Order: sequence, then C-alpha cells, then structure tokens
Amino acid sequence: MTQVAADKTGTDRTADTPALTDRMTGWTLTIGGLVGGLVGALAAFVLAVEKIALLRDPASLCHRS
Repeated sequence: MTQVAADKTGTDRTADTPALTDRMTGWTLTIGGLVGGLVGALAAFVLAVEKIALLRDPASLCHRS
C-alpha cells in the first residue's frame, strides 16, 4: 500500500500538482482585488472632484426647488 503525502490542509494529493481550485482561488482574489481597487480609486476621485466643486461654489448645495 502506498501513502500519498498530505498537505497542510489535510487533503491528500501529490506535491507536484496543485489543485485547480487553489489556482482558481488565487486568480479570483487577484482579479477581484485589482477590480475592487480600481473601483475604490475611481470613487475617491469622484468624491474629491465633488468636494472641490462644493468648496468653490457653496451655493450650489442649495439648489433645491
């Protein structure tokens, strides 16, 4: 009977071939982090532009009818 090496998570697989789910998880987190970072940077830019516009013309805040 042969033994298969267990990784740190306790699942049995060979050390040469990482599981497809491990690679997919890594790529998903990487792409998600990049997209989330870009969305966050865009939102921060929009808020900064709106704040500058408000500081230039505070009366623009009171444009309700």
